[in-house]
Amino acid sequence: MGDLEEMRKLVNDLDGQHKREAQMYSDGYRDGHRSGWEVGYAHAHHEIAQVWKALAERVRRTASPPTNAELQARRLVVPVLLHGDYTGGPARWDAKRPAEIGATGEGE
Repeated sequence: MGDLEEMRKLVNDLDGQHKREAQMYSDGYRDGHRSGWEVGYAHAHHEIAQVWKALAERVRRTASPPTNAELQARRLVVPVLLHGDYTGGPARWDAKRPAEIGATGEGE
């Protein structure tokens, strides 16, 4: 008779079982939704922090231009010229190169 009584209890509690299952499903769905929202919120905060960091750096660069002394120091830097670089001024385009003049004996 033990099994028969157990079956009667289960059948009588069928509505209660359906309600408990629905409540568990609802709780699980809510917890999953909340967890997903928290993860997404954390990702958004991370991305926003990166954007603000880049923006802050840009503002710092804009707000702190070089001083007049730094600009003068930059202007005083003389670029190193490679051999054969044109340095400006008049040029004789018909003249031979010194190596060619010495090699052939011409151009004097």
